[in-house]
Amino acid sequence: MKPTYRFERKSFLENLSVENLRHMIVMHPAMFSEIYQERYINNIYFDTPDFKSLHDNVAGVSQRIKYRIRWYGDMYQDIKAPVLELKIKSGLLGYKRSFKLAPFSMNVNFDFSDVIQAVKKSDLPADVYTNFMQLQPALLNRYRRKYYQEKRQLFRVTIDENLNYYQIKKNNNLFLNSHHDRDKLVFELKYNEKDDKAASQIMGGFPFRVTKSSKYVMGMDFIYNIND
Repeated sequence: MKPTYRFERKSFLENLSVENLRHMIVMHPAMFSEIYQERYINNIYFDTPDFKSLHDNVAGVSQRIKYRIRWYGDMYQDIKAPVLELKIKSGLLGYKRSFKLAPFSMNVNFDFSDVIQAVKKSDLPADVYTNFMQLQPALLNRYRRKYYQEKRQLFRVTIDENLNYYQIKKNNNLFLNSHHDRDKLVFELKYNEKDDKAASQIMGGFPFRVTKSSKYVMGMDFIYNIND
């Protein structure tokens, strides 16, 4: 099946409260309304030992891929429904491949071998399994997300707040090396490729611009000072 490509237009916003941003969204002429229950999202990002995914992102390589495991709710828990996601970018467009993983536990004694065992127990395509086995954990992040959709259900907006980033290693993790960003919001407009012509009108209803941004790159900069 041919993947559905979509645009994800992000803006990292400072000096703006989540209440004010929410007001801008629901007052937009496209008539956005809140959908789903807001929830916490947790991600472990994986990269090669030489951080190829990170460097490709910073350099703006047009064809790139990012691996992460995502779950919802508490950060520390027995994760019953983790999902391995491959975010695949082709220029400004992207699509996502998602695969259910076997459960594993996340706590201050996190050990990468537990993830490896979960991957081995899961029904993954051969290429995904082979590529994942060459990766290592690079960053843990967590944030709270609100969801909105406009009346025609063609455009979706999310707000991410309470952004938290943690260094994560293969083992011996205490998650003490961390950064907590309470002053930024991440606004994201998502829509399918076929709706790109109408997107400028939607985005024009907000008083800020799209910015090149990645939570993975930002978190790695906070934790490892990659831009120093």
